[in-house]
Amino acid sequence: MSDTRERIEIAAVAEFANHGFHGARVHRIAGQAGVNKQLLYYYFGSKRQLYEHSIRSVADGILPAAGGGPSPVGTPGERIRHLLRLAADHLSAHPNHVRTILLGALEARLRGGAPAPRVARDLVRGVAAEVSRGQGLGHFRDDADPEDCGRQAAVLLLGWVALNQALTGETGPRSAAPSWVDSVIALLNRSLTW
Repeated sequence: MSDTRERIEIAAVAEFANHGFHGARVHRIAGQAGVNKQLLYYYFGSKRQLYEHSIRSVADGILPAAGGGPSPVGTPGERIRHLLRLAADHLSAHPNHVRTILLGALEARLRGGAPAPRVARDLVRGVAAEVSRGQGLGHFRDDADPEDCGRQAAVLLLGWVALNQALTGETGPRSAAPSWVDSVIALLNRSLTW
């Protein structure tokens, strides 16, 4: 990827995270990237296309940061822990990504019920797959809904990072609190075990 295009993407994620689609301004994105607006339109076509690209690039960065999914070894509980820890660390290190995801989800819903951003769906699916695997191996209760478990884990992680930013005002990179991630995992495991 070209350096110019990358600068535009970084500036766009920050702008959309801070102002949402409607409040974001192309001239501010171009100014932050150190380019003129015409170059931004050359690379991305329109503000809407740049916004959608920003949402996709944020989503694409999170699970690959977690190795593309759960750890290939270990019990289902350990694999869930690995996935959630890496996703939480990535989200904590990229606070604009959390805001972009949450504002993107809200904006999509207001536009007519578009699905949740891919990152949320992928995180839910990753946890749900491990819950199903654990059920098949007898580690987890059969009556637990894997999709619900995945949703709960995603909400707890995204919510913690977003709420921590709102309460502390910290927007710089930092590692997710290990105790919080561990408590999310412990809660999930307690709800899943016999």
